[in-house]
Amino acid sequence: MNSTVEDKNVVENAEYWVKAGDVFYNDDKYEEAIKCYEKTVQFGQIKASTFLNWGIALHMLARTKKDVDLFKKALEKYNEAIQIGSDDASVFFHWGITLFRLAEFKQDENFKKNLKKFENASKEINDSDTFLIKGELFFFLNQTEKAMEYFKKSGKSILKILTFLDYVNGKKMIETNFLHPLLDSNETEAGKFFNETAIKKLTPEQIVNLDEYKKIYIRSIFIINLLHVNNINENFVAHYREKIISQKLLFENGFKFRLNAVDYSNDPNEGKTLLDFLYGKNNYKTDEELNTEYEAFASSFVFDYDNLNMFRLYGKDEKKKEGTGLSLVFKDTFFNKDADMAIGTPEKNKSSLYRCIYIDPHPETTRNVVTVGHKEEYLFYREKKGDDFEKYNKNMKEIVERVRKEMGVLKKQANKLDNKDIVGQLLLNLRYLVKHVAFKEEQECRIVKILNFREDKGSIIDDSKQMYIEYESEVSEHIAKIIFGPKAEGFELFKNRLLYKELNIPCEKSKNSLA
Repeated sequence: MNSTVEDKNVVENAEYWVKAGDVFYNDDKYEEAIKCYEKTVQFGQIKASTFLNWGIALHMLARTKKDVDLFKKALEKYNEAIQIGSDDASVFFHWGITLFRLAEFKQDENFKKNLKKFENASKEINDSDTFLIKGELFFFLNQTEKAMEYFKKSGKSILKILTFLDYVNGKKMIETNFLHPLLDSNETEAGKFFNETAIKKLTPEQIVNLDEYKKIYIRSIFIINLLHVNNINENFVAHYREKIISQKLLFENGFKFRLNAVDYSNDPNEGKTLLDFLYGKNNYKTDEELNTEYEAFASSFVFDYDNLNMFRLYGKDEKKKEGTGLSLVFKDTFFNKDADMAIGTPEKNKSSLYRCIYIDPHPETTRNVVTVGHKEEYLFYREKKGDDFEKYNKNMKEIVERVRKEMGVLKKQANKLDNKDIVGQLLLNLRYLVKHVAFKEEQECRIVKILNFREDKGSIIDDSKQMYIEYESEVSEHIAKIIFGPKAEGFELFKNRLLYKELNIPCEKSKNSLA
């Protein structure tokens, strides 16, 4: 939007500047947005929503410039939004975030006054996100009793608590016993799972090490948090599927996307690779031997949506002919943009997408964690985004190093504990995100749900050939495009059916040839 319009009627129109500010704000042009919001006040527009966005824009600019004064100005804008009469809980949430970021830079008398003002203003706000940010803020300020009080009030999972923090502060949190009380109650999903898996099954001799079992469980959640797919360059992922199934997903009413029980995957080591890494092959009981009531259901995606090897391996027709499948390219709207655990995600919620860790569990290797699922360099150049790769690659290397370090600590923790069976069960959320290095070319990411056969019978479907659960979101709303495998037939008819069903989904043939 042009903010240098000559027309006096437009220039003096407050609503124009509000819209201009919001456009700049949504484009991450915060300095321009701030100037526009200033003009709205000059021309008499006093809205709480404007002051909220103004505060957030100042906050984002303050983080970029590391400017304490800009943080303080942001706090003023949130306060003004409240004074105007806003009861929007998001004002308090962002107010708390800005205080948290300011605390990282400077905790002077002015900060303490702002903190007191925030506490008093938010006393009557019973919003889970506001309780969360209060917990994070007071943990950072080493007021741990207050922090735990707010975390409990928030009802947020341990994963949600860790997601907000950067690696350093997350590490600080899990290196203490601070989060342990959240595993003591059956009221939370994590507490219920931990109680059923560990507390009830530990012998009196083993229960003295209960804190060590809590530590290994919480560290596994910390690692899962590192694997969450949320990079701006990963807005699209591909799911390679048989043509007949793709047609049902798109054209048949009531046919839903499925997460299949991992027992039927092409990798016989599903769920075992992590345990091989921790204990060595065959040095533990398998889930089959333990007769566990939990089952993992998963669906796989990759970052390369026109990959010849993937077309050769997956989506083959009933004659098992290579290259006959389709690549369904999903938008990130198909997934939960926040991080949720595999255990405890409500049935109708979208699932979170996580990278797989590729491990070489061989006992003689000096570097077990080889990589995590990521987007290859050539894909950036294919999409004409080559300039973005260097920053992305740096981020991925950082994730790999952090995962490698945390997995090393996890191994040491596991080998301190007597009951391997309980450790294996506690790590269920992580185990199905760990793959053998032999599969690393796939660069896979996954959605995983873990259900209890006894408690979740209504969600699990058994058709005698396999067990699966259905994903609630309609597929057609989230498909960016469809790529026909090099040997897939019926391209023109498929395109016409998309038009007939009024599905505005681009459809193209693979650029890879297959003899």
